[in-house]
Amino acid sequence: MPEVSTSAEKVSYTLGELSQAAAGLIATIDEIAAKIDASDGSYGEVDNRNAEQLRKEYYDEYAGRPD
Repeated sequence: MPEVSTSAEKVSYTLGELSQAAAGLIATIDEIAAKIDASDGSYGEVDNRNAEQLRKEYYDEYAGRPD
């Protein structure tokens, strides 16, 4: 019978831990991807709305003058 050394057990344990970590990482990436898909461009809408608001505030404050 082949002898199973302590190092083989440690390697097996380490590979198991790595597999679990990889599975957790994949699940997290899937969750993030789902959130990005759910946002469906809403970030761009908010960004454009905020930019327009800043332009309006700037215009109101300076009455169209550059400073």
